[in-house]
Amino acid sequence: MTSLVVVLVALVFSRAAAQGNGCSSVMMTLSPCMDFISSKAPEPGISCCSVIAGVVQTDPRCLCMVLDGTATSFGISINQPRAMELPGVCKASQEHLHQHLPTRQQQQRGKKLRQQQIPHQVKSLVNLYVLI
Repeated sequence: MTSLVVVLVALVFSRAAAQGNGCSSVMMTLSPCMDFISSKAPEPGISCCSVIAGVVQTDPRCLCMVLDGTATSFGISINQPRAMELPGVCKASQEHLHQHLPTRQQQQRGKKLRQQQIPHQVKSLVNLYVLI
């Protein structure tokens, strides 16, 4: 029972984090691309490429969150090398993306921070549950 509560609280927390950074609506529009990004499809569909072309123009920062692996903190499993290929495979203009994509060093630093934060956040949520 306790583990079920922890899972539910973690899901609520991850959704709140997605909403907090302003990218939750962009994450939802990328749903046609999830099969490609998660390695379930060999190539992105037409609807995915249409979405990518639009997001590259309107909100490249949020797209870069998916491409650089930040989406894993939302509970989304992605194949990062495939995600990085997506704008090129879809032939989307990439000029807006370059300023938002992190360097390899920043990617490694971000990965380490996410690994450190997730157990701490879950532990804090468990402590909160115990207090209630």
